[in-house]
Amino acid sequence: MKNQILKFCAVAVVGFGALMLPVQAATYISGEIAFTGGATLNGPIDTATAFTSIFGPLGPGADVPVVGGGPTGNYAGVPGGTPVSFTPFAFDAPIGSPTQLWTFSVGPTTYSFDITSVTIALQGSGFLHLTGEGIAHITGQLSTPATWSITDVGFNGPVFTFGNIAVVPEPSINALLAGFGAVFLVFRYRSKQ
Repeated sequence: MKNQILKFCAVAVVGFGALMLPVQAATYISGEIAFTGGATLNGPIDTATAFTSIFGPLGPGADVPVVGGGPTGNYAGVPGGTPVSFTPFAFDAPIGSPTQLWTFSVGPTTYSFDITSVTIALQGSGFLHLTGEGIAHITGQLSTPATWSITDVGFNGPVFTFGNIAVVPEPSINALLAGFGAVFLVFRYRSKQ
């Protein structure tokens, strides 16, 4: 009887693992990506509270921001110079709900980033540095909590950097597998007695 229970548990663990394979096909996003462009602020850089427009390297009204060189991880295949659509935003108040900051597509794959928090890390004469948290999205990947930053030195426009993406394990799957392992060990222990 004990051997039948052990066999049943082993089959259940293997069967459950096989069922979970399609669910785990998507993975968390990793890597960093940066953009080249500029922005119009709603006042002097040392007192501004919002980006009123975000534009590309050719200046206001000429083009849109583009992907800079050197994307890594899941962004590594994105060509430099890919146009990006940015949403202007205020940075002087908490973000009420996730707000899409940027999005672009390469073939059938859409990349986007929602901000969930913003902090003025440093603001002074000729310098603005914002940081925050958000959620990275890529078609076919799991949405992933991430950090972002924007640095504006005034004369050359801001440098937009989104990276240091924190991989967060899926707790429910880990707990379930640990539970199956514990049940197996209990039955194994009892069978030896």
